[in-house]
Amino acid sequence: MAVHISLLQQFVGINVVIAYGPHVMEMVVPSLKAVIPIIINLLQVIAVAPTIVLLKKFGRKTILQAGTIICGSALGMISLGFFLNE
Repeated sequence: MAVHISLLQQFVGINVVIAYGPHVMEMVVPSLKAVIPIIINLLQVIAVAPTIVLLKKFGRKTILQAGTIICGSALGMISLGFFLNE
């Protein structure tokens, strides 16, 4: 299961969002370039607590599926933003 989750994380692209977040946000809000990585990491830490509660309530498979759908949707919106920006 752990290997599956790690592989799935690579496919949904969260590492790309973390790596390129400052650059993307610099294009949108240039004055917040230095703060955006901190905000992204804080949101990840804050998201852990509800995930633990939801994991106990719904199980790993459901959380993994929901997370995949949410991440895929978010990446779709990011892609759409880049497409419309050009």
